[in-house]
Amino acid sequence: MTINKPKKDPTKTRAITVKKRKSRIKKDLLEELRKNPIIATACLRSGINPSTFYRWTQEDRKFAAEVRDACKEGTLLISDMAQSRVIQGIKDGVPTYVLFWLKTRSKEFVEKVTHNHNHAIQVNDQAGLLTNERLEKIKDMMIAWRDPNLNKQVKIEKTLKNKNPDDNTKKSNDDKNEENSKPDRKLDGHETAT
Repeated sequence: MTINKPKKDPTKTRAITVKKRKSRIKKDLLEELRKNPIIATACLRSGINPSTFYRWTQEDRKFAAEVRDACKEGTLLISDMAQSRVIQGIKDGVPTYVLFWLKTRSKEFVEKVTHNHNHAIQVNDQAGLLTNERLEKIKDMMIAWRDPNLNKQVKIEKTLKNKNPDDNTKKSNDDKNEENSKPDRKLDGHETAT
């Protein structure tokens, strides 16, 4: 009497083997990332293509979180190693390491970069369309852009003008009519445009 053993399903066996292999590779990848947080290097050492790695991180959120943690650990490890080398260089009297340490750790030695510039505007009014009042308004706007306290007012004016273009046309035409009809007023001995 012979006992027939049930035959194993080859697809199930293959799936189990693939799952075990994938699990082992993921474990190896995480270990490599803890030593060196460069994904391409970890993939090469683990024997997989980086595209496979990225597909796995998209498919498996838990694995993606483990990868982030492993990369953080690897970055800390590399940073500690680099810092140790800098400190050793300082002990050995290497000026580059001394300067690097001072520039990154002490406010007194940080290189300061200042940027100075001037705002200017050149008005080319060959047709003679700009009145003196309009030129003064342009000048006032340039001054306002230079003064941070006035910037908020300028931005508000621009925003209001851009919100309703139909009203702007009417207002600007009305302004022109008023400017042409009203003479300049003097206030405290200074001429002001209305």
